[in-house]
Amino acid sequence: MRKFIFISFLANQFFGTYGNTYTYSNKGTPPAEIEIITDDEEYEEEIDDNKEPIRVFVEVKPSYPGGNEEFYNFMAKNMKYPAKAAEAGIQGTAYIEFVVEKDGRITNVKVKKSTQNKYLDKEAVRFIKSMPKWNPGMQEGEPVRTRFMLPLRFLLRENKE
Repeated sequence: MRKFIFISFLANQFFGTYGNTYTYSNKGTPPAEIEIITDDEEYEEEIDDNKEPIRVFVEVKPSYPGGNEEFYNFMAKNMKYPAKAAEAGIQGTAYIEFVVEKDGRITNVKVKKSTQNKYLDKEAVRFIKSMPKWNPGMQEGEPVRTRFMLPLRFLLRENKE
């Protein structure tokens, strides 16, 4: 039996719906192409020194440039399953909160609800920080700082071949 690694995300606000599950699967991709990280460093939370208000509810929500398909492509190329978590069979969902700035930059990335595994949490934060600029949230036709929550679920599945 070979282990396949699945990484998915649930999006509370992503693409404007609640309760949808969006899944990235390595199905069709040889396991050797999935990078396993072995880094033991801790992640550091950023300190927000910007005094402008951060909105939660806006007329137009922030969005990943190119929509769902481009997000999936980015996830497939950039998400990594930590080796120590994979070897131990550890799975979980990290709820990552961040701010989409007026210019689309991603800032103030932090774990809002942990997987209870530092390696999975660290990878979720690294992945979010690696994203390109988003389309910012809009209020009354103007870009605004917007808080966003993105759950990332790490799953290991057995292949029954």
